[in-house]
Amino acid sequence: MLKKLLVSAIVGAASLLAVTAAHATTFDFTSGTSGWTTGSLNYSSDGIGLGVSSGRYTGGNVIDNGWIRQYNNAGLAIASSVVDNTHEIDGWGWDDVAVFSFDQDVYFESVSFTYNGNNDQFAYFVDSDDDGNLELLNASLDANPTDTFQFTGMLLKAGDLFGIGALGYNDDFKIASVQVSAVPLPPAMALFGGAVLGLGWLSRRRKKS
Repeated sequence: MLKKLLVSAIVGAASLLAVTAAHATTFDFTSGTSGWTTGSLNYSSDGIGLGVSSGRYTGGNVIDNGWIRQYNNAGLAIASSVVDNTHEIDGWGWDDVAVFSFDQDVYFESVSFTYNGNNDQFAYFVDSDDDGNLELLNASLDANPTDTFQFTGMLLKAGDLFGIGALGYNDDFKIASVQVSAVPLPPAMALFGGAVLGLGWLSRRRKKS
């Protein structure tokens, strides 16, 4: 009887951990204002931490560069140099990149824009080999259809480091928000958690007996 109850507890706990639906989390950059910083702007939502910093794309790499800030009702902007007064993420002067660093692996589901025009495109970067460096995945995605771009198919990636940039001289925009979802625990981790819960229950049961 105890063995059956233990198996039931393990299976139930494993199912609970493994089947928990991924919850979409939105980071909104249009509520509140920050000053220019060469560091990162830090956010937290639904237990997910995010730091956003400024960079530029050069020589096939994204490097730290410039200043980033948040504008109330507008979103994130980058100034790549002291003479850059456009207050947008753009390809004027330097190719600006907003770098998104999460404290856990997430699916990067969508990005929303403001101050974007009909001809604006954006570049999408992912740390696809988990080496701490961003790789260019697509250089010319449309920033305009409904002001929100949904990443689907081969563009929907999991990781903890992403980038949204402007590589064209005529491309400019602010980033209003991004939406992500946490990557579920692997089945092996769920089974391990279920086993621990089951053993704890059995230990308490024996002590009571």
